[in-house]
Amino acid sequence: MELYKSIYEKEEEKRFKLNDSLNLPFGIISLLVTIAFTITLQIEFQSINLISISFIFVVVILAFFLLKSIYYFYKAFEGFKGYEYDYIPTPEEFETSYQDLSQFYTNEDERSKIFKEEIIKNYISSTTYNLKLNQTKSADITKGKINLAGSLLTTLVLAIIYLINKFN
Repeated sequence: MELYKSIYEKEEEKRFKLNDSLNLPFGIISLLVTIAFTITLQIEFQSINLISISFIFVVVILAFFLLKSIYYFYKAFEGFKGYEYDYIPTPEEFETSYQDLSQFYTNEDERSKIFKEEIIKNYISSTTYNLKLNQTKSADITKGKINLAGSLLTTLVLAIIYLINKFN
């Protein structure tokens, strides 16, 4: 039973680590939005040319990457239905279950054996469900990070276009 309990606890730890791993990306997104907004407000074009068209194109691409990364990070942060973790029963529920078994099993050893099997089934069921949830969350975080990397590169291109326009 210790093995099942240990695996269950590791999946619980992974859940919290996945949620904690979202803090930095949300901070980076805020920074990129601030930079893009500041550049967009400060840039002035004298005429419609390749630089102004490129700027608009890059802003659209940046918005696309940012929105996709926000979507995946929000989804990974339990923002959508379906990320409700499964838990093992509380000690009180276990006690009730054990007492219920006494109605069917008068032999203490047999009751304990059945009860232990029930606990193991709970650990297996909850761990399997939570493992799948954590895998889906990890995949969403990875997709969010890929789009965030695209946002970083696009913001760099936006800054370069801004500097070219400013010193041109």
